[in-house]
This record gives sequence, structure tokens and C-alpha cells, in this order.
Amino acid sequence: MNVKPAELPAILAEIMVEYDTARSRAIQAQGSQFNEAAFHAWFTEQVQGPGALSTTSTAL
Repeated sequence: MNVKPAELPAILAEIMVEYDTARSRAIQAQGSQFNEAAFHAWFTEQVQGPGALSTTSTAL
């Protein structure tokens, strides 16, 4: 995907809206069982694809 720097703010805003919506739904569905780290890992995989977190963590 070829993204122009000027497009990044809108793209990030859209991703954050999706994140907040999905997080709210997960909290409603899971209640006290909601796990922030597990949700973040799941969402990242949805956006970046399988193995995204393992690739990111080894690059740090």
C-alpha cells in the first residue's frame, strides 16, 4: 500500500475509531473477563495480519 504522508492522519483516525468501537464491544461482551493485552494483540493482527506482533517485537 502506497500512502502519502498527508493521508496518514485520516488513516490513523479511522483505525482509532475502529479500535475504540471494537474495544467497547469486547468490553460489553466479556465484562470483567476483558483482557486489554489480548484485545490489543487481536486487533493488531486484524489490521496487520498474522504474525504482526511477533515481527514487531523482534524488530524492537
